[in-house]
Amino acid sequence: MPNNPSPAVQNPIVEAAPVVFALDLSMKNTGWAVNDLDGTRHGAQSFLVTKKQNAALRFFTFQGWFACMLDQHAPDVVLYEESDPRHMKSGQGVNCAVGLRTLVEMECARRDIPTKQIMPNSLKKAFTGSGNADKEAMKEAAAKRFGNYDAAADKGGDVADCLGIVAVWMDTPDVFEPKGKEKKTL
Repeated sequence: MPNNPSPAVQNPIVEAAPVVFALDLSMKNTGWAVNDLDGTRHGAQSFLVTKKQNAALRFFTFQGWFACMLDQHAPDVVLYEESDPRHMKSGQGVNCAVGLRTLVEMECARRDIPTKQIMPNSLKKAFTGSGNADKEAMKEAAAKRFGNYDAAADKGGDVADCLGIVAVWMDTPDVFEPKGKEKKTL
């Protein structure tokens, strides 16, 4: 008797949405959000060090944390809010922002993960309708869009910014392409 296996069932290929990892970079409180098939999760992480510790330790700590997050979530793209040095209070803030951004770009390049940036005013306009939206408006928009977001727990609004990045990416990803003064990086 010939062995006639039943024909294979042809399942349609379901293309999953890309896994998106968003960051609002800061030493004091880096916000993060990930959107994948399990939904949207978010949080914040501080990289401050004591005065007795070497300041470079915060960059090593960030680098390790970020690598673990990439391992855990395996994103298809990493998105972050571009820092605007005109709104930073000190040269040290600019240096920290550049350092964090460099670490993100390096780790993503090493893993062949594309990155995209969005300027703060573009994010605010796309998420709230106003390019001059304050932190409270961003938190309010995040609370409306994401049921698992607790605005009261997000003191600096860093998580709201990340959730805004995720929402804008899902709704209008072309906002992440450089326009006008916004320059494409790496």
